[in-house]
Amino acid sequence: MTTPRTAAPQLSIITVNRNDQDGLAKTLASVHEQQSFAACEHLVIDGGSTDGSIDVIRRYADRLAHWVSEPDAGIYAAMNKGIARSRGEFLLFLNSGDWLAPGVLAATFADFPAADVAYGNLQFMIGDQPGKLWVPPEPADLNFTFWVRGTLPHGATFIRRRLLAERGYDENYRIVADREFFFRTYLRGEATFAHVDRLVSYFPRGGISNDPRHAELRQAELERLFRPHLRPLDLARVCANRTPDEAILDELLRRRHELVRASAPLRRQLRRWIDFFFWLQRHRATRAGLRAAARFLERREEQPRRPL
Repeated sequence: MTTPRTAAPQLSIITVNRNDQDGLAKTLASVHEQQSFAACEHLVIDGGSTDGSIDVIRRYADRLAHWVSEPDAGIYAAMNKGIARSRGEFLLFLNSGDWLAPGVLAATFADFPAADVAYGNLQFMIGDQPGKLWVPPEPADLNFTFWVRGTLPHGATFIRRRLLAERGYDENYRIVADREFFFRTYLRGEATFAHVDRLVSYFPRGGISNDPRHAELRQAELERLFRPHLRPLDLARVCANRTPDEAILDELLRRRHELVRASAPLRRQLRRWIDFFFWLQRHRATRAGLRAAARFLERREEQPRRPL
């Protein structure tokens, strides 16, 4: 169901739900409480819930720009439905069970950064108790290796709608499509990023991406996502501890991506560059140790020998 349209808002909040009436009620209430920020529309995409979710939606129906309840092909298919119906300049995906920090929308949009992707901080919740506060890195640290090892807090990130309007999330991924979108956007240089150092939302531990039952699927999807970009590298080597030369690695990986359609000789040349980089990293400590040993022996030779 859709309410009459007015001028396009600054922000569209998209909430996806299936059989989580309590979490949905908490999410809807937190959005409704952002009354000091009026330039916002809220859309709810329900996957054909059979609990009391529809009753919860109907209680808030006059405050929703659009809602629907019907079976779908998964969480990202539902998000894509919401994208197609949204009109805001920016999108925020606040799924059922997540909730906004009080007054955060008015505070954020009063001084919104000149960026296409503005990401804030996210508070993990363990029951009613706060867990870890997720403070993502500054844009300067969003390099290739960052995306291999992590991502941005989806429920605390404002995304310019044009970035998702044409293609949306890749529904071939069941768990990591949001990570694929961020990674793809970064690689193509399609967007500017900014960190809003403010608590945006609360996220209860759980969900499909953190469910241990889906660990194997998640790992398989991550390998499928990154392996085409990391060949001929061993993915495990890239995911190892950060190195002092990470900026060099990042540049090499960027070049590899740019040359993915280049001729075979160029790809072989780049492979040699990258393999040399890892060889250098592996042998640097050995060379430093040999130089130190040589200096030690030289000092020993220079010292006068004591008579026996």
